[in-house]
Amino acid sequence: MSKLYRIDPYYEPRMWGGGTRLRDKFGYHTQVAPLGEVYNVVALPGHADCGVPELGCTLSELYRDLPALFDCDTQELPIRVNILDPIDELSIQIHPDDVFAATYNGGRGKPEAWVILDAPKDATIEFGHHATTREQFETWTQQGQWDKLLRYLPARVDGFIDIPVGTLHAIGAHVVKALKAAFPNLCVLADAKIMDGGVIEAQDLCEAGADIVTVLAVSDNATIKDVADVCHQYGRKAMADMICVPDIAARAQEVIDLGIDYVCVHTGVDAQAQGRTPLKDLEVLVGAVDPSRCAVAGGISLQTLDNYLALHPAIVIAGGSLYNAPDIAQAAKELKEAMR
Repeated sequence: MSKLYRIDPYYEPRMWGGGTRLRDKFGYHTQVAPLGEVYNVVALPGHADCGVPELGCTLSELYRDLPALFDCDTQELPIRVNILDPIDELSIQIHPDDVFAATYNGGRGKPEAWVILDAPKDATIEFGHHATTREQFETWTQQGQWDKLLRYLPARVDGFIDIPVGTLHAIGAHVVKALKAAFPNLCVLADAKIMDGGVIEAQDLCEAGADIVTVLAVSDNATIKDVADVCHQYGRKAMADMICVPDIAARAQEVIDLGIDYVCVHTGVDAQAQGRTPLKDLEVLVGAVDPSRCAVAGGISLQTLDNYLALHPAIVIAGGSLYNAPDIAQAAKELKEAMR
């Protein structure tokens, strides 16, 4: 006889969250704030991971220990089911296919499908683009002609939208503006991970108030140089994110020669789920360039912080250990104190 196990939802705070529909209309109650996203099914070890209270384990542990219950042949549960309540615009993203993801971070591709449960009458969803050629796409992107490029669909309640891999990716500069307005004396790092259109993207973020702008080190050299040049014109700094770079020492020196101010070794969420950390990459980086130009990100917490501080990087970036904490403000204070 089959048995049903209850899975507890996993709550995520989001900068674009803070609405009340998840609580008032759909019955989700949590102290997590600003609540923007609820995972009803997610199993990423050490990261977003639903609980299975009856068995006293997480969903990823159940998938690992009792795979026959799932009838899947993948290393990790390949399904995520979540519900979002954005009260601000989300960034436009690009999701890789299986081949790209396996090549660059050992993960899987991420196709999506959306069901619209609630929406204002005038709500829209960005979906694809209007460019008919690669050249047209590049021209409109480089010139910032988003009204020509971006394609919007009406968000109709009960509608279903299939989101294939390979859609657009950008960060919303409005988020940077809001942060800088709220904290004018703090350094704001806009983790845009620019990969093309370096001039336009960097200009938008610098004008929004970003103090540091990131560009992917796997990008074309021309893009990296454009981002660095624009940041310097505004009196800001540029950081190269080394995620998926195979030769960290060599590429670090190359991007510095292109004008980059900081180089950041970064272990992504999918790689962290496989047990990887950026510590060894940071050791390689500080051996290749001055530590005052080094940064590190990916799975850093209060428990692991000392290992990274021992290598004297200029910037230490914490993400999941803060927004997954019961009290984000307190967790940030404790991490800040530990870094003094």
